[in-house]
Amino acid sequence: MKTKNQNIIGAVLVILIVSLVPLVVSAFKYETGMAEYAWFSGSTVRYDFFLFWKGQLLLLLCALMAFYAALKCLLVKEGMPDSKLEKKYIIPLALYAVLAFESTIFSKHTDAAVRGGYEQWEGMLILGAYVAVLFFSYWILQGAVELRIVAYGLLAGVFVMTLIGGMQAFGYDFFRTDAGKAVMNLMLDNKLDFTFNFEKGRVYATLYNPNYVGSYVALLLPVILSLVSGKRKTSAVFVSVVSVITSALLLVMLFGSQSLTGCIGVAASLVLFLILMIPNMKKKPLPFVIGGVVCAVVCVFTVFCYQPLFEYGINKMFHPAPNNQVIRSMEGKDGTLKMTMDNGDVLNLKVNIAEGEYRYEATVYYLYTVHRTQLYHCNAGRKIRGSRCESDGIPHCHAILQIG
Repeated sequence: MKTKNQNIIGAVLVILIVSLVPLVVSAFKYETGMAEYAWFSGSTVRYDFFLFWKGQLLLLLCALMAFYAALKCLLVKEGMPDSKLEKKYIIPLALYAVLAFESTIFSKHTDAAVRGGYEQWEGMLILGAYVAVLFFSYWILQGAVELRIVAYGLLAGVFVMTLIGGMQAFGYDFFRTDAGKAVMNLMLDNKLDFTFNFEKGRVYATLYNPNYVGSYVALLLPVILSLVSGKRKTSAVFVSVVSVITSALLLVMLFGSQSLTGCIGVAASLVLFLILMIPNMKKKPLPFVIGGVVCAVVCVFTVFCYQPLFEYGINKMFHPAPNNQVIRSMEGKDGTLKMTMDNGDVLNLKVNIAEGEYRYEATVYYLYTVHRTQLYHCNAGRKIRGSRCESDGIPHCHAILQIG
């Protein structure tokens, strides 16, 4: 874009979308609409804390961005999209939008497909907003001024996110405080007193799922590192320092999330980042060396100070517990289902149904005399009670799962 036709307002809208939307956390009460399904148990009234209001704010900002673009096209000379918008980028974007629309109109659950639903609030409207934001951003961010505004705004948003996630990694979760709970209750008339399923030290930030945290780090770490420069102006030095600190905190978030997916994504994104930065490294290697050393020192110091936390996270990432077993045989007798696994372990499963309550009692006998914890998961966040393995001649693990 020419200097006289800068898209400052558009750049600010992009900042709000990429920096503010991910930070939104507040409760939303809704009916699941699952009562008609026999397999769904428990209350049909649920609460969403991390996804719904993010989506609503995204839709609002997307509408404002479209309104701004329309006004610019109608009222400002040279306001129409530049003919340089390359088809090789626009065609795949349009194809994705068409496929998303097609899957929506052929869905048996049109309302959920359009608006989203139970624990998945990314329906067709949200996907359409993603497409629109990407298109408008590609159009708006054509000049150096707009790019600089968005870069600094993104850095501010990511820095706030890393403060939240970094504190969680060290056991200080903002959302467990009275102020944090007040924020999460902001959109409710009847305030909730809730507890958290994640153990202290596990990072979920404002993103609901630790794997989302890993993906967030993989996407943003190379971008933030690219803001580190060797310029000696006060403003440039300030941006570089904040970028290095933010990068280190992103790595802390990654280890705290225990996301193997995130580790793989970060490794791939950093390789791509280094390939793209080779020309700059040859011209000015010193900033890259300094930035790398500072990040390494901060990470090593953090890991040293909180060694037990990171040992647990690294062990979980690189030695994950198996999430499936091959069943060799099944036998039903006296109300108990006996399942023999391929590795020799035996699972006895007994199900009692009384007064609308499903109660599962499972006992696992291990082939090898090795003490380990067997964790039983219930879909849809059911209550779980369990105990560690005991040894009374035959190593076993006993657990009670109560749904209700």
